[in-house]
Amino acid sequence: MDLAYIPAKIIKSFDMRLYPVCRRAKSILQLNCYQPIFDIQNDNENLYILNPILSEIKNLRLQFQHFYAYLSTCTRIVQDLNDTFLKEFYARDYLYQSIHLYSINDLLSLKKVLQTLNNASIRARQHIYKCITCREKGFTCEICKNRTDVLYPFNETKLIGQCNRCSNVYHKQCWDNIEHDCPKCYRLIQRKHEQNKI
Repeated sequence: MDLAYIPAKIIKSFDMRLYPVCRRAKSILQLNCYQPIFDIQNDNENLYILNPILSEIKNLRLQFQHFYAYLSTCTRIVQDLNDTFLKEFYARDYLYQSIHLYSINDLLSLKKVLQTLNNASIRARQHIYKCITCREKGFTCEICKNRTDVLYPFNETKLIGQCNRCSNVYHKQCWDNIEHDCPKCYRLIQRKHEQNKI
């Protein structure tokens, strides 16, 4: 009898103990160990509450999705994108493309995944803040019109408010003061209404 981690037990209750399995089952589990086949949000969303590291990883993955949107369109780093910013994600691009997907290996090494995301996020943030092209893609708050404070969707949620419809970014206090009534959405609706008149 061999020992292996049981995926159902990990997903159901984050049980990381080894259990006896037959050789064939162990072989199948080993073959799928690196496959991102577990969608935590669909399989058991409560794991984010049970495991603080998993919750932190989710937030970093969401943040890196925003970083990637900037980095992948930056003309200044086209050559360096894979070498400098994505090298940790080799064969694991799901870590920033599908934020709820995990492999068994990821779930067994959460601290390593967290460190990988932290390192990549630090480099990405440094580039975006320094790069003229990426900075130009930042937002200014349309409510207070403070042009010196550039806002980004990856800023902490306690500092920014973001419209769910158009993804425009505002200062959190400004956004709360107008009760989430987005000026950009209002403008777009007006423009559409005016075009329909013509």
